Amino acid sequence: MSSVNDYLMTITQLCQKLKRDAMVQHALLPCEMLMASRI
Repeated sequence: MSSVNDYLMTITQLCQKLKRDAMVQHALLPCEMLMASRI
């Protein structure tokens, strides 16, 4: 399961980077949907 947790952590980190980048706001919605489904 550690590999799955590491994968989710990577997704979370990528989401944080996307949120800081105004150039890729179109990617925020599916990203946040994915995170919401994980929680």
